[in-house]
Amino acid sequence: MSNTVDVDFDGVYQGVSISAMVGSPRLQRVTLLEEGSPHPIQWVGSGEGGLQIGGVQLSGEKKVSVTVESSDDNGETFKPSSLGRSTWRTLSLPSFVVTTVKAEDNGDSDSDFDDAVVYFSWLSK
Repeated sequence: MSNTVDVDFDGVYQGVSISAMVGSPRLQRVTLLEEGSPHPIQWVGSGEGGLQIGGVQLSGEKKVSVTVESSDDNGETFKPSSLGRSTWRTLSLPSFVVTTVKAEDNGDSDSDFDDAVVYFSWLSK
């Protein structure tokens, strides 16, 4: 699996809400890069139980690349995490869309994909 996933915002209506949470004692680094932007958004944190490490609102006009890495040495070096993705959408119009990018750091053997989770939500036309 790749440690970078692209998220496209199909028919976004009023912007995209993005938040990142962690569920690991290892330091997690989440990087968002909006297409065409030279400036990434980066959040770093560790903790259990869905601790929020960052949040932002974007226009949703361009896709966003998500990269997740983890560190065993308090941020001196980072290793790529494995990523998974899922999407949920209501059938009404406008529809409410939630996409999650889930990370499994390579220090774990439990394969639960909850070491870092990035939530994207928006209304779609």
